[in-house]
Amino acid sequence: MATVTAISTKGGGGGKKSLEYISRDDKTDGKKYVTALNCSLPTAYQEFKNTREMYKKTDGVKYYHFVQSHPSGYNIAPELAHKIAVEFADRAFKCHEVVVATHTDEDHIHSVRPERA
Repeated sequence: MATVTAISTKGGGGGKKSLEYISRDDKTDGKKYVTALNCSLPTAYQEFKNTREMYKKTDGVKYYHFVQSHPSGYNIAPELAHKIAVEFADRAFKCHEVVVATHTDEDHIHSVRPERA
C-alpha cells in the first residue's frame, strides 16, 4: 500500500527548484512519467507564481509538496503508479495547478507533486 506525505513549504524559490528536480529526465524515464494538471510543464513555475500574485497570496506557504511512495520491493509498474498518482491529484486538487512526476530511479517507485498553495 502506498503512503502519502504532505510537506508545506515557505522557503525561497516558490517551487522552481522542486519542479526542476522532480521532472529530471534521469528520474522520470525522460519525462515519460510527468503530467501537468491545470498548467503546462514548461511554464508551471510561472503559472504557480502568477496565480499566487493574482489572489494576493505571496506570503506564507508558496506550494505544497506531496510524495506518494510504494514500499521497497512492491511490484508495481511505473505506468500504474503514475496513473494512480495523477488520478489522486486530479480528484484531491481539482482546479489547482499540479505537476505529478513518478520517479523510477530507486528501488521504490514514488510520485511527487508540487501543488500551488
